[in-house]
Amino acid sequence: LLARYYSMADVTLLTSKRETFSMVTAESLCCGTPVVGFRAGGPEQIALRQYSRFIDYGNIEELANAVAEAVSHCKNSNISVLARSTYAVSKAVQDYMDCYRDLFK
Repeated sequence: LLARYYSMADVTLLTSKRETFSMVTAESLCCGTPVVGFRAGGPEQIALRQYSRFIDYGNIEELANAVAEAVSHCKNSNISVLARSTYAVSKAVQDYMDCYRDLFK
């Protein structure tokens, strides 16, 4: 049900002041929906930069402009393809394995 809501949206608006990994960002992108929000720590670090925009917290005017810009662009099916490969469990496992291998070289 949540995936359907993400997929129906033109953009996901993130208004958090602080977040860690930001499942909302990852889930939205995996459903093909771009993300606009405030810089909150985690979201801007894990988001697909070409399909996301983050601005300084509290700047409502710039946030509104970013939302309008995101809505004016058509949704792109490549968003979900790229996001699903970026956030895949197999990729995370491989990244951890590479990190551990580098530690013991």
